[in-house]
Amino acid sequence: MSQIITPFKESLFNDNLKDLAGDIIELGIDSILEDGLLRDIPIVNTIVGTFKFGQNIHDRNLLKQTIIFIQEFNNNSNSEKVQKYISEYKNNITNNPKKAENELGRIMIILNRNIDEIKTRILAKLYLYYIENKINWSEFCDLSEVNEKIFTLDIDVLKDIFLNNTDFDEQKLHNYQRLVSAGLMKNDSKFDSGTSLKGMLVTENSTQSPKMELTLLGKQFAKIITTT
Repeated sequence: MSQIITPFKESLFNDNLKDLAGDIIELGIDSILEDGLLRDIPIVNTIVGTFKFGQNIHDRNLLKQTIIFIQEFNNNSNSEKVQKYISEYKNNITNNPKKAENELGRIMIILNRNIDEIKTRILAKLYLYYIENKINWSEFCDLSEVNEKIFTLDIDVLKDIFLNNTDFDEQKLHNYQRLVSAGLMKNDSKFDSGTSLKGMLVTENSTQSPKMELTLLGKQFAKIITTT
């Protein structure tokens, strides 16, 4: 694991690579393989050199998601206050290799499973929240699991409920049900599943256009992902 954790740490916390990561993702994976930028980013060199890279779609996706994560992390860490937290955290994991392997290793495992760019960008925000001590490690783990489980089409629905306190919309019933299943939205009998022609049946209470209510976990997750 250390053969990938060390270059990941060096790439993530290297100020000189901030703009470079953004440039690379714009070029695309194929261009990365042909460009000299490879030698400037440790984690890119490691992924390409360690794994059977090339036609392996799985490893190409890992490289893409890792670069997106680094890009999003750096895009949200420009303030002096945030940089102070990052510096303290970097020193912490440098002096505690087990912590580095546990935390950065978990992130790499998640990135290896990710397919959607939006979830990788959310993961970077969650990680930065953890570094800034706004959430603890246990909360980060919970929220990162939520991020993996949530349907990408439900993310905007969740944001809308959080930001605009929206009314019930029958067309989004399936979104609501999935958000309830993910633990992000309260299930208080305002809607339920059934056997209508659409495969769903709205209860009588739902015709009153109630406000949709998020759980504490839902509010916490929505607050982080809507932060710019």
